[in-house]
Amino acid sequence: MWNSFYRSLAPYILVTSLVALPFLVFGAYSAIQSNENVVTDWLPPHFAETRDLKWFIGRFGTTEMLAVSWQGCTLEDPRVAKLAESMRKLKVETASGEADLFREVFTGTEVLETLTSAPFNLKERRALLRLRGWLVGSDGKLTCVVARLSRSAGRLRHHAIDMVYELAKSECGIAREELRVAGPSTDSVAIDRTSLETIETLNVLCWSVCLLMASLSFGSLRVGGMVFVVALVCQFLSLSIVYYTGTTMNSILMMVGSLVFVLSVSASVHLVNYYRDAIASTGMDGAPVEAVRLGWVPCWLAAGTTSIGMASLMVSRIKPIFTFGEYAAIGVLAGLVFLMMVLPSWLTLRPMVAWSNRSERVSQQTFEEDGRWSRWAKVVMWLHGPIVILGVGFLVFAGFGVSRLKTTVNLHDMFRHDAQVIKDYNWMQENIGPMVPVEVVIHIPNANEARMLDRMRLVEEIRREVAKVEEVGGTITAATFGPKVSYGGSVLDVVRRTVANRKLEKHREEFKDNKFLYDDGDEELWRISVRVKAQTRIDYGLFLDDLEATLKPVIEKHEQASRGITGVQATLCGGVPLVNKAQKQLLEDLIWSFCTAFVLVGIAMVIVLRDLVGGLLSMLPNVIPAIFVFGFMGWADIVIDIGAMMTASAALGIAVDDTLHFVVWFRRALECGLSRRQAVLSAFQRCGNAMIQTSVICGFGLLVYSLSPFVPISRFGWITCLMLFTALLGDLIFLPALLAGPLGRFFELKTKDPVSRDAIQVAPANTPAS
Repeated sequence: MWNSFYRSLAPYILVTSLVALPFLVFGAYSAIQSNENVVTDWLPPHFAETRDLKWFIGRFGTTEMLAVSWQGCTLEDPRVAKLAESMRKLKVETASGEADLFREVFTGTEVLETLTSAPFNLKERRALLRLRGWLVGSDGKLTCVVARLSRSAGRLRHHAIDMVYELAKSECGIAREELRVAGPSTDSVAIDRTSLETIETLNVLCWSVCLLMASLSFGSLRVGGMVFVVALVCQFLSLSIVYYTGTTMNSILMMVGSLVFVLSVSASVHLVNYYRDAIASTGMDGAPVEAVRLGWVPCWLAAGTTSIGMASLMVSRIKPIFTFGEYAAIGVLAGLVFLMMVLPSWLTLRPMVAWSNRSERVSQQTFEEDGRWSRWAKVVMWLHGPIVILGVGFLVFAGFGVSRLKTTVNLHDMFRHDAQVIKDYNWMQENIGPMVPVEVVIHIPNANEARMLDRMRLVEEIRREVAKVEEVGGTITAATFGPKVSYGGSVLDVVRRTVANRKLEKHREEFKDNKFLYDDGDEELWRISVRVKAQTRIDYGLFLDDLEATLKPVIEKHEQASRGITGVQATLCGGVPLVNKAQKQLLEDLIWSFCTAFVLVGIAMVIVLRDLVGGLLSMLPNVIPAIFVFGFMGWADIVIDIGAMMTASAALGIAVDDTLHFVVWFRRALECGLSRRQAVLSAFQRCGNAMIQTSVICGFGLLVYSLSPFVPISRFGWITCLMLFTALLGDLIFLPALLAGPLGRFFELKTKDPVSRDAIQVAPANTPAS
C-alpha cells in the first residue's frame, strides 16, 4: 500500500509543497517582524501583582517613562530646555485623532525653578536635595530630561525612542553614541532589538552548520541538501503557524523555528539512514517505503515524546514560556508530518543511485565486521555494574546542586555587560540616580478629618523612612513639591501651617494632574515613587519585605497619635513586585514543567515497553542531561533565566528521541530471538551512527545561538547543546549498561519469535548471552 502511495502521489506531494512554500515563507517572515516584548504583560492578569499594577495605572497613569541625558547635561545647559520643548511637540496619529506622543516632559532645571519660586520659595540648596537621585545627580549639576509616554502611544515605544535620538541630533547636535537613554520605556525596546539584532545571521550560521555536517555524515552534498531543505521548510511551517493563528511573536517564541529545524534534521537523518540500509536489503525501488516502515514507529514515538516535553512548558504561567511550549509542540508534530510526506516522495522520484551501486558491498558488511561498535559494546557490557552505580550516584550528587538553583527575570540579566542598554543604565545610576521603579501608594480614608498638610506630613515621613532602605536610590512624592513647614508649638508656627495648608488646598488639582494624588471619593491615594538600583544583585523578595516592614511602624505611630490618621494602608506595585513574582514563578514552573514532562514521557515509555518497571528505568538516561546541567549551574551559582528554564523539559523530550530509537531496535532484536547482550550490540549497529550524527548536528546547530547578544537565547543555545551531548553519552554508555545488566530483564519480551536475519541483523556469534 505504502509503495503505491508514494509512487502515485509523490509528484503531487512535491508540487503542493512548492505551491505552499511562498505562503510559509511569508508567514514566517511576518511572524518574526511582529516581535514585541512587554515585560509587564508576561504574568497572567489574575495574579495579585498584575492586578495591583493595572489598578495603579488606572489611577495614576502608565509607569512608562524614559530619562535622557548626556555628558555635560547640566542645569545651565541650554540644550536641556531645547530638547524638552522639541519632545513636547511630538504628535502621534490615533483612532480618535492626533495626540501627544509624550503625556509629560520635564527637566531638572524646570522643576528646580518651580521649587525656588512662589509659592514654595525654597532655597536652591534645599530644592536640590529634594531633586537629588531622580532629576539631579549627586554633584548638584548634572540633570536629565524625563518623559512619560501617553496612553495612546503605549505601543509606540520604538518610534518614541527613535524620535528622541533624532531630535537630540537635529535640534541639539548630540550624536547618538553620546546620548544616554534609560527607564522602563526602553526595556521592551531593548529586548525587541537585541533579540532581532543577530537572529538572521545566527539562523544562516545554524543552517550552514547543519548542511555541512549532514553532507559530511552521509558523504553526499545532495543528501545533505535534501535533509537541509526539508528541515528548513519545517522551520518556516512552524513560524507561519504562529502568524496565521494571530499570535504576536516574542523574543522567546522566536526560538521555536530554530528548534523545529534541528529536530527535523534529526528525524531526517534517522530516516535517511534507514533508507540507506533498506537499499541493501530491498533494493532501490522499495527503499523509501522500507525506510518509512522501519522508521515509522521510532520517529513518531520520538516526535510524540518531544511534543510532550514541549507541551509540558504550558503549565508555566509566564506567557512567553507558555506560548513557546504550545507552538513548539505543534511545530514538532507538524514538521514530522511534512517530513514523512515529502522526504520519501523526494527519494522515490530522485533515488540515490550512487548508494545502489554500493549495495552489494553494504549488504555484505555484516555486524561481525563492524569492529568499532563491537569493541565499544563489549567494554560497556563488561563494566555495566560500575557504570550504572556511578551514573545513579552522579545523579544524586547533581540533584543536590539543583536544590541550590536561583532564578532571575531581571532586565539586566537578559543582556551582556557591554550592551548599550546596560551602559546607559549604568551611566544614569552613577551620574543621576536609579531607574528601576517601585510604586508605594498610601491609602488615607476620607473619613479622617485631618488636613491636607497633615496627610502630606504622614506621606513625607513614610518617604523618609523608605529612603533609608539600603537598595533605594531615590524617592519622589507630592511633598517633594510642597513648602517647608515647621511643626513647632508656637503661635507663629500654627499660623504658618494654616497658611501652608491653604496653599496646598489651592494646588490640590495640580498634584492630581501631576499624578501624585488621586481621590476616588472614599479615600485619597498618595503616591510615593521609589527608584531602586538596577545593577546590584538584589533579592527582590527580601527588599519588598524590608519595605513593608518600614511602612508599618510609621503608619501605626500616626494612628496612635492624638491627631492620628486612622485606617491607613499601603500598596506596593510596579516593576519590582512584578519581577519578584516572576522569579518565584519561574522556579515553580521549572519544577512543575519538568515533573509533568517526566510523568507524561514516562507513561509513554511504559506503554511502548508494555512494562511499568522497564518504562521507568528507561527514563533514567533521559533525566541525566537536565539533572547534570542544572546541577552544575546550581553548584556554580549560575542563575536560571527564562531561556534556561525552557531547556529542562525540552531537553527531556529531545533526549528520549535517541533512547526510543535504541530501545525499539533492542526490542526488535529480542523479538528475533537474540539475547539481551546480542540485542544491545544489534541496537548499536543499527542506530549508533545515526544517534551520533543527530546529536552532533543538532547540538552544534543550536550552539551557534550562544553567540546571540540576547542572553536568554544565548543560554537556550549552549544549555540545550550541552544537554544533547550529555544525553548522547547517557544513551551510548548508561542505557546499554542498564540493558545488559540484571535490570535489563525488565525490557525483555514475554515471548520471542524465531530469528529472522531479514528482519534484524544478527550480532556476533561470540557475543555472550545474558
